[in-house]
Amino acid sequence: MFATIRSPWTTLLAPLTTEQHDFLANDYYAVSPFDVAGVGRTKLRLVSSRPRRLRGSDRRARLAEAVERGEAWFRFEMSVENRWVQVARLVLLEEAAVDQARLRFSPFRDGKGLRPRGFVHGLRRATYLLSQAARPSRAVR
Repeated sequence: MFATIRSPWTTLLAPLTTEQHDFLANDYYAVSPFDVAGVGRTKLRLVSSRPRRLRGSDRRARLAEAVERGEAWFRFEMSVENRWVQVARLVLLEEAAVDQARLRFSPFRDGKGLRPRGFVHGLRRATYLLSQAARPSRAVR
């Protein structure tokens, strides 16, 4: 749902603007707008905590170190009247053991008032269906 690109038009620049070696050194954007109940059409983003002086040898180790230090979090924001407003703070507490066979994400399951909107989301519907069909049949670590 979120990527380091701000819109479909910035996709080609992403390799130049994304810090690929550190998950918490980037902000992540819902590339296309959503309709939010009570708000209307809006954009969404996650702003990372950007902890300093992480010593891990790779991005997974740096993330684990930030979690251990209590410095791994994201501000969940939405654009309201052309300004970003914090909706929640998502704190990473531990690595989750996820059953890959049961993992199913689709922005089109919109029972909580968050509805994908626009042409790009329409193109993504088939991608999500194919992605779910290709998921592993057992847990992978």
